[in-house]
Amino acid sequence: MKIFAFLILVLFADFAMGEDIHMSFATKLYSGSYEVSTEFADADDFYFGVKACSGAAVDMSEVVVSTGEVVLDCNEMQYYWMNKANGLLTVGRGLQSGTDIILTHELPEGLSWNEVYFVNLGDSVTEFEKQVKAP
Repeated sequence: MKIFAFLILVLFADFAMGEDIHMSFATKLYSGSYEVSTEFADADDFYFGVKACSGAAVDMSEVVVSTGEVVLDCNEMQYYWMNKANGLLTVGRGLQSGTDIILTHELPEGLSWNEVYFVNLGDSVTEFEKQVKAP
């Protein structure tokens, strides 16, 4: 009976966490930029991953914000989320929106995830992942 109760608790906790975020390879950049095509253009959240040793950016046309933090890793994909709800652009680490916030900035008018570019600013290869719909 204890095992059954434990399984119910685990299943409920998994359900409470919400939908899983599915990520997929987007591009490998040696230099320059890559226009991101997303199925989530109207969503409040935008998820992406970066694996880079130096200089990488997510460019959103007129939005220029810096955290001043080093958030890159040469060997492991690092995941981030951006949220554009409540008149704010919020950025954080991980695959759960609202957690581990890095910065908050006033939301630029008309911001759309359709105008996002992945950019390699460094002198080494940069890999990016983006959110995709569940298979």
